[in-house]
Amino acid sequence: MERRKDNKGRVLKEGESQRKDGRYQYRYTDPLGKRKIIYSKDLHSLRESEEKIKIEISTGTYVTPTNQTMCELVAKYISFRKPSLKTNTIDRVLCFLNVIKKYPIGNMPIGYIKQSDAKTFFKEMYENGYAYGTVGDYKALIKPAFDMAYEDGTIVKNPFDFELSKVIQRKEREKIIISDDQYKRLLDFLLCSKRYNRYYYITVLLYETGLRIGELCGLTIKDVDLKNRKIKITHQLQESDKGIRFIETPKTLKSERTIPISDNAYKVLSIVVQNAIERKADPIVDGYVGFLFLNRVGNTTTPGKIAGNFRNIIRAYNKKANSDEQLPQITPHTFRHTFCTRLILSGMNIKSVQYIMGHRTINTTLSIYTHIKELDALEDFNSKIGNLPNNEKIALIDTNFDTNFDKVMIRYDDL
Repeated sequence: MERRKDNKGRVLKEGESQRKDGRYQYRYTDPLGKRKIIYSKDLHSLRESEEKIKIEISTGTYVTPTNQTMCELVAKYISFRKPSLKTNTIDRVLCFLNVIKKYPIGNMPIGYIKQSDAKTFFKEMYENGYAYGTVGDYKALIKPAFDMAYEDGTIVKNPFDFELSKVIQRKEREKIIISDDQYKRLLDFLLCSKRYNRYYYITVLLYETGLRIGELCGLTIKDVDLKNRKIKITHQLQESDKGIRFIETPKTLKSERTIPISDNAYKVLSIVVQNAIERKADPIVDGYVGFLFLNRVGNTTTPGKIAGNFRNIIRAYNKKANSDEQLPQITPHTFRHTFCTRLILSGMNIKSVQYIMGHRTINTTLSIYTHIKELDALEDFNSKIGNLPNNEKIALIDTNFDTNFDKVMIRYDDL
């Protein structure tokens, strides 16, 4: 009997054939007795795949191919993890899933995804403008999803098991640290601004406590112990994509902590807490009341709103300032990074700094310490926390200020 040949006259092996479109295929029976077919553009690649399949079947490492796509696998993983995820984390990973769908790899069967495909995917994301950290977040979502598939026996190897730093060369962003002079100029601007003076107290608290913005928004009267000069951090306030405010635990377990109150923070908190106590109506969010910062309609202010207004504040300041007095783009997190820097430069024990900042690992704190070593522009501090620079110079807005505020404190009407 004459052996089957391809269109180039080459003899084909058992199970091999060539389609009318020129592609090659190989038919075989898997260990479960099911007939399977693999395809390839050329005979050489087909036979490489054949040999791999034969070895896997003979060694018992063969995994039956699945039609499940990467998007379907990630969606399954999100559903599996959903009970343990925070609300804002769920919203974020669902957004990630929508982005993955736009890339070809998102619709590929997971059994056919090679490590080169995974690396190409992340390179494309980075080239399309996604920050290195964001690409890392995608990898942190996808890799455990494929780990799950591996444990289930759906794939033989996790194609996302590699170090991202060896695939993408990270472009380090310059970390902004606010100098004493910049801080003073920002406060002076807020103090004299009819539109933004309500952010004066918020700025002081962010600078003096290093709180995450969600932690600041979630502060209530009960969280502040003025007598013993302590702030207890046990929760944070966030807002979903649908505009629903909710309370959740801090970012990490280490984030639950007690923060000492400096002199400047004490002055501001004394006013803000008293204002909250005298408030006639209070919003309730997941059973929490007595929030220190409300918006113009009496609802709690949110991280997104404060972050957006800080962009407007810096833009307004720079529009009026001289070219040599321009401020960098300061965000709420800039104050946190600056606060950590100040603590380290004051000589405080690095473990104490980690605790106050609520860093999950000491490596996060040490990374800031390393960054400080490279800076020459920072001013020296005279003493440790409690007597840090500017303690005696913080002015408080009073009743003579040209506003429509009630009493001595800011109402935070437009937060």
